Amino acid sequence: MPLIEINGSKIEVFQKGSNGTPIFILPGMGCSFDDWYEVTEHLCKTNKVILFHRQGLGESELGNEIRNTEATVEDLMSLMLYLKISEPVILAGHSYGGLCAQHFVKLYPHYTKGLVLVDATSVDLRY
Repeated sequence: MPLIEINGSKIEVFQKGSNGTPIFILPGMGCSFDDWYEVTEHLCKTNKVILFHRQGLGESELGNEIRNTEATVEDLMSLMLYLKISEPVILAGHSYGGLCAQHFVKLYPHYTKGLVLVDATSVDLRY
C-alpha cells in the first residue's frame, strides 16, 4: 500500500475503482481497512473507494500531536486535497470511524454527499 505524507505524517492509503462518487471508508478503532475487502470488491465496480489507516494503525505513522476525531477529519480533508477530490463524497464509518465521519459532516457538509454509519457511536451520546 502506498504511504502518502499528510499533515507531517505518512499515512497508508488504499484505493480501488476509478468511477462514480468517491467513497471514503473509515474503519473502527483498532480495525484495519483490510476488514472491508469484501465490501470494497463490490463498491469499486461503480465507485472510487478510498481507505486509509488513521495515524498509528497499519503502516501509518503515529505522529506526536493529539489524536481525536478532529485530527482524523483534518487528515481526511488533507487526503481529499492531495487526491484532488473536490466533489462531495460518501462516507462510510464503522464504530469510531463513524464518529469521525459524523464530525466531518458537521465541519464540511458541502463536501458530503452521503453518510453510512455501521454500528457507530452517536455524536449526541450522553453518559
